[in-house]
Amino acid sequence: MACSLLLSVCTESVQAGEQVYELHIAAGNADESLRALARLTGHALLYRSADVGTIQTRGLSGSFTVQQALAGLFDGTDLSGGLTEGGVIAVSRSSSHTTSNRETVVTKGEKKSVIASISAFALSVFGSQ
Repeated sequence: MACSLLLSVCTESVQAGEQVYELHIAAGNADESLRALARLTGHALLYRSADVGTIQTRGLSGSFTVQQALAGLFDGTDLSGGLTEGGVIAVSRSSSHTTSNRETVVTKGEKKSVIASISAFALSVFGSQ
């Protein structure tokens, strides 16, 4: 009874259409962990090396959606991430992290504009090959 209750609670947290992956990612450098997640899930990856830096992530072992995996890897760090509409894993430092004494607020529209600019640049560079 307890097992079926636990299973139903876990199943409800996965939204319809989200793919679940069997993942085994060792704890360690965030760059390596993110590359492993992208490789194991088949998603492209977008992040700034400066944001990831020397951050250490927790390991994962089990069945996870991409969002659950990111939450598990980033637990205890100031990294956040998710899947874009195009299926790219996008990672950044949380808004509480600042690299200077001033705070920068980025709106949803600005994020879409940045992603569109990056996509256009990547297509222009890699599309001509």
